[in-house]
Amino acid sequence: TASSGSGKAGDIVVKDGLISLSLKADAAVTSSNTGDGDAGKITIHAGESVMLEAGAVTTEAAQGRGGSIRIAAPTLAASREGRISASISGGEETGGDVEVDVGRLDLSEGGRVESSTRGRGAGGEVSVRASDAAVLSGDGTGLYSTASSSGAAGRISAETPLLTVTDGARI
Repeated sequence: TASSGSGKAGDIVVKDGLISLSLKADAAVTSSNTGDGDAGKITIHAGESVMLEAGAVTTEAAQGRGGSIRIAAPTLAASREGRISASISGGEETGGDVEVDVGRLDLSEGGRVESSTRGRGAGGEVSVRASDAAVLSGDGTGLYSTASSSGAAGRISAETPLLTVTDGARI
């Protein structure tokens, strides 16, 4: 969904009966607002898996509040620069939070879960719960929260019994 004015961008909910979601080759689920309004929220619940192979799940607000992203599935994998991203590009509002609740998280080849702010408002939090394992591997891969203006970056939390970070991946 997209909005360019003072109204809120639409929320996106994908869950009832969804077995798996695969986004490849620049495919995306996005809620954005390029005006003064807020970005919408994205909620995805999959019975088996969410796969992002050069695909993305994103929210972005130019001046309004950032939209939150919540993904729940037994398996979440992002590779070839696949990403889950909540960002704000200006203004004083806060960024959206990113919440991932999975059994196993696999990020590789630049796969990212991130929040960012390029304005005066604080970035959103990144929260990962992986009940089995979280594996992050490769340059540009990782869990990120960044600030490139006067706003503060958000907090990152990872709750898992097995966390592996290798080959240049970062938190």
